[in-house]
Amino acid sequence: MPFHPPPSPRGRAAQLSPGGAVQLCRDLRAVIESFARFSSRPATSLRRLHESCQLLELSAAERSRMLRLMATPAEHSVDGSTAQRKALTDLGIHVISAAEGRDFLSRMHND
Repeated sequence: MPFHPPPSPRGRAAQLSPGGAVQLCRDLRAVIESFARFSSRPATSLRRLHESCQLLELSAAERSRMLRLMATPAEHSVDGSTAQRKALTDLGIHVISAAEGRDFLSRMHND
């Protein structure tokens, strides 16, 4: 099931700055690590969170390149074009779809 963040109180989609993304990923890593008591591979159990952090931690140049690649939705495909899927796979992202990746990347702004 795709993850859809709730709208912000003003009804707009949430935006993230690079600094906010770093802090969010640090916090999510702590959450993932806290599951180590219950799972020998907590990052695998919480793969969607882990992959979200991978996207959020891309450099500004890499985010821009990925966003350009993801900008055009592939016709007749839920998971994007072959090039989009390969780009995500090359980053180690297997669970998040191309559409979700495009959504995450479009919410980042450069400050």
